[in-house]
Amino acid sequence: MSVLASATLSKCAFLCTVLAENSEHYHLAFRICLFGLEMPRPPASTKPLEVKLANQEADLLSLLKRIPLGQLELSVIRERAEHLRDCTLKSRGEALLPIMLASFIFDALVMPSISGKENRNKIMSMSYRLPTDENLGFEAAVAALGLKANVSEAEHPLLCEGTRRQRGDLAITLLYYYKDEPRKIAKIMEKLLDREIHVLMKTPLLPSYYSNNPPVRTAGQHSRRDEQETVAQMIDPLQEYGGNSRPQSSTSAELEGCMGAMSLSGAPQGAAGGAMGAPGVGPGGAMQTQSTRMKDSRYKGKRPYPSIPNQPSEASAHFMFELAKNILIKAGGTSSTSLFTQASTNQNHHGPHRALHMCAFQLGLYALGLHNFVSPNWLSRTYSSHVCWIVGQAMEIGAPAISFLIDTWEGHLTPPEAAGMADRASRGWDNNMIYPAAELALSVLPHAAALNPSEIQRAILQCKEQCDQMLERACITVENAAKSGGVYPEVLFQVARYWYELYIRNTPGGEMEHEAGNDIHLD
Repeated sequence: MSVLASATLSKCAFLCTVLAENSEHYHLAFRICLFGLEMPRPPASTKPLEVKLANQEADLLSLLKRIPLGQLELSVIRERAEHLRDCTLKSRGEALLPIMLASFIFDALVMPSISGKENRNKIMSMSYRLPTDENLGFEAAVAALGLKANVSEAEHPLLCEGTRRQRGDLAITLLYYYKDEPRKIAKIMEKLLDREIHVLMKTPLLPSYYSNNPPVRTAGQHSRRDEQETVAQMIDPLQEYGGNSRPQSSTSAELEGCMGAMSLSGAPQGAAGGAMGAPGVGPGGAMQTQSTRMKDSRYKGKRPYPSIPNQPSEASAHFMFELAKNILIKAGGTSSTSLFTQASTNQNHHGPHRALHMCAFQLGLYALGLHNFVSPNWLSRTYSSHVCWIVGQAMEIGAPAISFLIDTWEGHLTPPEAAGMADRASRGWDNNMIYPAAELALSVLPHAAALNPSEIQRAILQCKEQCDQMLERACITVENAAKSGGVYPEVLFQVARYWYELYIRNTPGGEMEHEAGNDIHLD
């Protein structure tokens, strides 16, 4: 069947090329090309044939974009766009997705004319557009980004990779075109950051993340009641783990033992596409589902692929990270992960585009979550080039990225990585980062058993530099973390000293009592 599909695509391309030479046959050429892009087929029987079919479809799309579009052609495109928007376009079967068709629809209904050989044809097509076409094209393209194929990556890795690349190309086109429209960027990112595969954050993505005034944590933002609820939420997961109070070193085994809840928080809440028969992942069954999935995975060489459709894989994590770097390049930034880079002196003096930079940062963090899901020992890692890239982008973006990390670092960064990020942000050039950095440090302290004494003391010091209330929250958090063991005695001793300092500062006459005590001690 796949060989027959390849032969059919070759004939479609030949007929389209011949018919497009005569203006009287434009519509027939258009119909033939459209048939090729919508043609259902099973996955290819061999890898070379899969690559050939993908290239043939790309060539057919290129031919289709050269055909001038009249009123009749645009009416057909609008019909396909409505089906795509309503998720009723099922012409390609379960294995293939109409991503290329969506790319053509967006180009035909939305994209402006471009300079070049096809400029005259594009201007002719634009004269037949309706005012509603742009919104229809956008909604159809966004709907296509969220479509999922029911095909196992273990059996057809190249087909899945080809689909990912088509989706990535469409996503880059959409994000760059709507880079100054936060609401549309948020809709695009909701599809890219698929919650059914991996949960980056529990709350919806706000358009304000991509505006000129993104949300930033400030000192006056939360009430005392919110602070108490936050402390209670941080305490509850830690009470599940028993242990003694002996000092322990943060070995990899202890990291995974004391932070099991954190690793499970990044797991998918359910398999993508319930109709596919994939098991749901609940709070108690997440680890069991993951181990079963990895056990059933088939191996191609040394790389495991999931046998269940639409699950995290090493290939999908790599693709998402490359997509993040490509979007950063589109934004005007650099994708280098080097710690030492020479500043450019001849281009982009204003820095990357703010909204696209945030998109790249979020996609990179999402990719790291996918990578963690297929890496059982990620909690004990000591170095990651992906983490270095994410930290670098967070420092460039500033307070909005640090604020975003406060609610999303768990399941993505290890506690030492998050604590190091908070420490680095507090020493940065932007004063607006100092308070969010302290909040980030505070959010790491429930996992104090996974930190060394200097990391804990630095995190507490960041809280102390803000206000007494935040220092109090930090001390309470460390003490509750110590109930499960693993926190060094010298850390608890320092916490006791901070309690005494709080008592002295907040008790009437406390400073005089402290001085009198010192005098007695000297005598």
